[in-house]
Amino acid sequence: MRRTRFTRTYRRFFDWLLRIGMARAVLVLTAIGVVSSQIVTAAVVLALGGKAAALAYGLSIGTLVPALIAPLVTIFAVAMVYRLDAAQKALGRLASLDALTGVHNRGHFMREASELLGAAEAEDRPLGVILVDLDNFKAINDTHGHAAGDLVLTRAAAACAAALPPSALFARFGGEEFIVLLPQTGLADTTAVAERLRRAVAALRFPELPDVRASLSGGVAERGDGGASLSEIINEADHRLYAAKHSGRDRIVAASPAATRLAS
Repeated sequence: MRRTRFTRTYRRFFDWLLRIGMARAVLVLTAIGVVSSQIVTAAVVLALGGKAAALAYGLSIGTLVPALIAPLVTIFAVAMVYRLDAAQKALGRLASLDALTGVHNRGHFMREASELLGAAEAEDRPLGVILVDLDNFKAINDTHGHAAGDLVLTRAAAACAAALPPSALFARFGGEEFIVLLPQTGLADTTAVAERLRRAVAALRFPELPDVRASLSGGVAERGDGGASLSEIINEADHRLYAAKHSGRDRIVAASPAATRLAS
């Protein structure tokens, strides 16, 4: 319990220093040091029976010394706080990124997507999900090696990221599979974005691998399409991705497999 309280207090103090900035932190902490030194000095002098002259001398020393030392100590301490904050933020960013492609990882996506879905439900707004998968990726690895597969995967991820609107949440979902969440986007517009991703990957060329051509298949779903929960929406997109794979690859499917069969 004591450790928890200490941690909370330290966190509040840490955040406070970051909010007020270096200059104000130096002024405030120096003032606190000077006032504290004066109180302690006065208490000691009076407790020892010192006279007014001794009290005045003690207060002057108790003011001058912290006024000179406190700014230097404060600047060093606050600088360390800023460095620690930057390191923590950097670690947080690394923890949310996929090590190979540099895009967000699955854990980050699920956390952020849950919040975005909750907001969409609360305001009854549309929300689209795209699940895409690189076609014949195993054949690239088997024929050219895993380094070639990593190259294709990394450039495909970059091409997809560049083709997405700024509001999109994009992540590597696993293996050669990527996922996109589009806030305030209905099925038709989500499908159009998915088609942009497909074209962006199809346009890739690999000078290091002249005989390799990349393509992807995708499934599209929207909020309320196949269920209310995030996992149910993703599952619906996954069913449609599966249908895209089995209907020839290099395509986007936005209707349920059953609806696709009826339409044909």
